[in-house]
Amino acid sequence: MDNLLNTRKSFDKTIFYIIGMTVLILIITVVSLGVGQFPLSTRDIFSIVFGIGEVSNIARNVFIHLRLPRVMMALLGALIGQGAKAVIKAFPNHSFDGLIEKEVIDQADDFDVLVNKVRTKLKNISDIDMLYYQTYLLENLGFCLFASFAIINNNDAMDLLTKMFRLKTGNNNAAKEDLILYGQKCIKAEIEYLKANGQSNARESVPHFTKVLYRYFSSGGN
Repeated sequence: MDNLLNTRKSFDKTIFYIIGMTVLILIITVVSLGVGQFPLSTRDIFSIVFGIGEVSNIARNVFIHLRLPRVMMALLGALIGQGAKAVIKAFPNHSFDGLIEKEVIDQADDFDVLVNKVRTKLKNISDIDMLYYQTYLLENLGFCLFASFAIINNNDAMDLLTKMFRLKTGNNNAAKEDLILYGQKCIKAEIEYLKANGQSNARESVPHFTKVLYRYFSSGGN
């Protein structure tokens, strides 16, 4: 009998939680649809959704092509996250460690990364940091990381990149070491910004694609 009552209480709490979260999500959704450089009123939103009343073409286009896709992707992410959380709660005695992927930066220890061909004067920088610095450099210069295989750890490519940088900026004294250290500076600035905003354990925000670079530039893969 006690088990039945406990089950009922747990069920009631779950229903209350689902209803509360649904109402909250609906409110946030309506607010998110209306907020932006081009504000939409609640009346505009309901008019577009239910096809009643008159709405300007600009408001309709903003809603359909900008706000709605953004909110739908946010809701999808929330649903996926809550679904995963619910699965874990449903199986409290089951370990999901093998199904949860570590953060990309934590996977670096699984590889013996070797990036030493463009080290030159930068003798005291580890291989993994050289990889990160060059990755940040390429991102900030507008390069797609899919092209990074041909540029990272390549002296000729880095020399050409340095010449391009000189021609673009007029800084004829810039060396490839300066560009690599610029990547280091960007990482430090990002970490300091995160710490200043409450993330005491902040570290490099490594792109997810970097784990492919781990494999490519490992001692057995390059």
